[in-house]
Amino acid sequence: MKQMKALFIFDGGLAPGYTAVAVGLTEEGEKLGWECWAARSGFRSLCEGISDEPQLVRVVTHPIKAFELNHQGFPTEAMGRRIFFPGSDFRSERYPDFAKPELQEIAARNIVNEGFEIVVFCGGDGTLRGAKALAQLMPDTIRTGFINISADSDIINDRSVGFLSCAEHGAEIARGLYEDAFTHRRIYFLEMMGNRSGRHALHSGAAARAHLIVLPMFNFSNDVLKEIAESLIGRRHALIVVAEGYKKSERAEKKISLNAAEYFKRELEAFGLKD
Repeated sequence: MKQMKALFIFDGGLAPGYTAVAVGLTEEGEKLGWECWAARSGFRSLCEGISDEPQLVRVVTHPIKAFELNHQGFPTEAMGRRIFFPGSDFRSERYPDFAKPELQEIAARNIVNEGFEIVVFCGGDGTLRGAKALAQLMPDTIRTGFINISADSDIINDRSVGFLSCAEHGAEIARGLYEDAFTHRRIYFLEMMGNRSGRHALHSGAAARAHLIVLPMFNFSNDVLKEIAESLIGRRHALIVVAEGYKKSERAEKKISLNAAEYFKRELEAFGLKD
């Protein structure tokens, strides 16, 4: 039976599910007889690349197999015990340039030239859009799949791998700031992941007992902003969680470099809140 050659592509914002999925895909791929590879830096590795690293890496379960392949000149990583490791070796931060058709064409051409017959995309909504674009450019003989690994879990009717772990870690960070705000009598504005749905900010903020959680779809009137500002002025301490997607388009149109939390803070300052 012919051995299938598979490529795993991880892209998007960091989330706890990346390593678990990389290990699981490698284990299942080997059971199915696949020759498994991973793009070192997601979509970037398929078009422009990063000069100080191999663009494609063999992934295997057993460390002895990895040693043998490395000795033969194939960059290889053993995934067997890596599920206990934090972070991810195979991932690129969000890569907006991949929306350019010319880069998508380069990536599709590289996948075909490398002889891959299976491509599994792993990430959030942006990675899914990239996967759909690439699928249109590749031959029908190449099988494609997608695994949701989004910290925000913002793909409709789906729950991402690692979402609850990410929310727990987010809540732990937010709780620390809550206690610091209480101790030092401060008001903290904390930006958290949440580009579209804001689910990560919502779950983490609620678990940390944040006084206010601002989601991407919120658009407060001046009366409400004034009421929030006046309420905060009178408080001894507060934790405000702001999802990163809050007024993202408005900030881009105005060419304002402030992040979501800083932007919301400035809105409140216009109604009397002082730093």
